[in-house]
Amino acid sequence: MSGAEAPWTLARVLSVMESESRTGVLEAVTADVSARIHFRNGYIVGVSKADATSRWRLGDYLSESGAVTVEQIVSAQRDATKQGLDVEDLLIKHGRISEDGLRRFADTLVLDELMPLFRLEGANFKFLEERPIPTRFATQLPVSFVLREGERQASRYAALRQRVGHPTAIYRKDASVMGEVLGYEEPARGETALDLSANARAVYFFLDGERSVQSVSHAAALTLFDTYVALDELLDVWLVNVVSAMSGPNDRASGTSHLPRVVTVLTWFIVLAVLGLGGEFAWRNLDQLGASATAATLGLPAADAGVRDAAIQTTHDGLQLYRLQRGAFPDTLAELIDSGLLPTQKATLLADLRYARADGGYTLESAPSAHTPGRADP
Repeated sequence: MSGAEAPWTLARVLSVMESESRTGVLEAVTADVSARIHFRNGYIVGVSKADATSRWRLGDYLSESGAVTVEQIVSAQRDATKQGLDVEDLLIKHGRISEDGLRRFADTLVLDELMPLFRLEGANFKFLEERPIPTRFATQLPVSFVLREGERQASRYAALRQRVGHPTAIYRKDASVMGEVLGYEEPARGETALDLSANARAVYFFLDGERSVQSVSHAAALTLFDTYVALDELLDVWLVNVVSAMSGPNDRASGTSHLPRVVTVLTWFIVLAVLGLGGEFAWRNLDQLGASATAATLGLPAADAGVRDAAIQTTHDGLQLYRLQRGAFPDTLAELIDSGLLPTQKATLLADLRYARADGGYTLESAPSAHTPGRADP
């Protein structure tokens, strides 16, 4: 679409789609983004990224919110494939989530995907006479509502983004007034009662010093923008403070980049101390002592079966989350660290595990000890 009289903005194109009651797919493409907006009779029925992977985006919202566990989603996906059904229907059928609950998450996902498109610059638009693919359970959106919401967000987004920070930022709350914020207690004598919106109270509840802003939005079933507005409200009354301005994989890696050096120093300190006290005994058992010191420093004693089982379970969870996000299991366990699904400090756990992809699934087990009978030492 082009025109010399005025630029074809997304708002203008959507207005045309509504006025002509179009059914089909509108593509919005820039150098960095390619998205599709699905229309039926002038209503928006779905939004998708044209270059996205095959992952089930709604699954991210459900798992991060805690409404449905990763294991329940994976089980429903497996059964859905066998029975030729939609995974949403099976989650509802098995009582994992209500239809109303699923609809709220679906609506949140559509708005989160749609609103950033209003901030695209220099986008090219193309209408395709294709059958629209509606988002399951999401509400059909009138263009008039979408335009109003776009204007509301445009007027505040830049300031909110600057104050609150990146979606991966982490905040903690002042838990000393939790009872008052949630309405269980009266304010202290002489203090003014907190006047907070329902969204601000919900966001306050889910802040724990570990969840990112985006994860909190999923947990509270709010759009990312509404979560920003709620955090801005909480910042105004000094109820929250930032822990990390950005918590992506690179930031976590930089925060633990000195771990190997610390481990080495502590290990040699322990070894030298034992050498000074034990003399000949320590020398004969130096390798074993070094390995034990390293394991103790990392909090993973080799003989602790409970810790090893926990490491395997943590890795299982990371693998399932990776599949949800990427559509397939990783080729190596190291990709769990690279993608941020396991913190960098957990990398040492992976050395004791044996992993392989197999027939759409995977195998994961503890690697046999280097000194297990029947296996030759190098």
